[in-house]
Amino acid sequence: MTAILSFVLVVETAAVELLLRRFGLPDVPRLAVLALDVSSVLGVLGVMIVCARRPHVVSQDGLRLRYGPFFTLDVPAELIASACLDRRFDEKRLLSLSDGRPSARLRLSAFTL
Repeated sequence: MTAILSFVLVVETAAVELLLRRFGLPDVPRLAVLALDVSSVLGVLGVMIVCARRPHVVSQDGLRLRYGPFFTLDVPAELIASACLDRRFDEKRLLSLSDGRPSARLRLSAFTL
């Protein structure tokens, strides 16, 4: 999904630049809009990279589930009864508990929030 968003942002950046040149906008505002568009493309690419570089972590203390810098859930090892890895990349949401299958299946001995 973020790859599609980054592609759309690149196309939008090029289209806005061409339109602003076509209508003869002066250089200063045109370059300011271009800088904002390029920064948004770099922001989306940064989120993609961070999500790939900050994966889930399994340690002696437990399991750390992550979604880039946005979400971290620490599950203590004593609460995990079993775990199974499922390598699918067709999830529609970040976390799916009630409908559909999650990408990491955990059986917890106790669940508290």
